[in-house]
Amino acid sequence: MIWRSGFSAPWHLEQIPFGCSQMAVWEDFKAQGNEAFRSGNFIQAIQSYSMAIVLAGLDATSSELICILFSNRSAAFMKMESYQFARADAEDALTFMPTKKPHFT
Repeated sequence: MIWRSGFSAPWHLEQIPFGCSQMAVWEDFKAQGNEAFRSGNFIQAIQSYSMAIVLAGLDATSSELICILFSNRSAAFMKMESYQFARADAEDALTFMPTKKPHFT
């Protein structure tokens, strides 16, 4: 599951700027998520990582990348004490890269 109940998308996929590569856009969302996480804005981090997951899934060349995105979002859910969502994301991360240790198992 990409979106967790109670956490809505910050904007729709149709609003991605025309002509932008999906890779450039998901990298921007990942960077935004990282910055939001560092500043303690975990809801924004979750939304940014969610958009990155959707876009990376459309343009995925690396299972490790998607694993990292789910793992990062899992950490944000942990910080919000949303343990059920954190666990679900950790499990999703493991489906993409079973040898990588997520933030929550």
